Amino acid sequence: MGIEISKSGRNRLRNVWTSMMERCYDPVVKAYPDYGGSGITVCDEWRYSFAAFIAWAMENGYDEKAKRSECTLDRINPFGNYCPENCRWTNMEAQANNQKVHNLHDENEDLIYKAEVAELLGKSIGFVESRTACGAIPSMLIGSRRLYSKAVVEALKPRILKSKRSKPSNDVAKCKTGQGSANYRPWTEAEEQIILHPNGKTIMELAREIGRSKDCIYARLRRLGTTWSAVSKSA
Repeated sequence: MGIEISKSGRNRLRNVWTSMMERCYDPVVKAYPDYGGSGITVCDEWRYSFAAFIAWAMENGYDEKAKRSECTLDRINPFGNYCPENCRWTNMEAQANNQKVHNLHDENEDLIYKAEVAELLGKSIGFVESRTACGAIPSMLIGSRRLYSKAVVEALKPRILKSKRSKPSNDVAKCKTGQGSANYRPWTEAEEQIILHPNGKTIMELAREIGRSKDCIYARLRRLGTTWSAVSKSA
């Protein structure tokens, strides 16, 4: 029996999955410094299979009829990665309560916000954001807010002030963000074997199975020295 989900529900989950992937793996995306740039990743089970993400969502409280603000993907441990054991579907209010960022800041004098880091360094907030993205300033992400250790920033101040802003390569900067990007995420050997041996599946079915766009599959087949016509006829 297949997973019971409507086309609109599947598309909504696709947007959630794509946004999660972009935050963790696409340096061009604005939120990347707070996620992928801070070491947050997506487990291999979800990263390489949109179908696996759908299956988990349907078994763990995803409601395609709920308002978007009432059914959002939340990490239980805001320091942890995106994986089945650390994620849940909840509303925006619960997500906000899960951050606990203000309590941590108030209870620990050593934890400061980026505006306070900028003042400590005598630099702009933009400087702090760029140096955080390139890893020059260690930080912790709690929900959607970022905290820094004052002691660590003071100790690393000379090195931070000498650090340079990291910029994405021209290839990454030029490529379209999202699932169809050539540099979006590396291909695995397992994925390549799936597209080289489609076993009667259509290219759209393969795309859904491995979480890629059909254009991305065409490009990979060209790099492997073959075409969709060739592999589909040999199946």
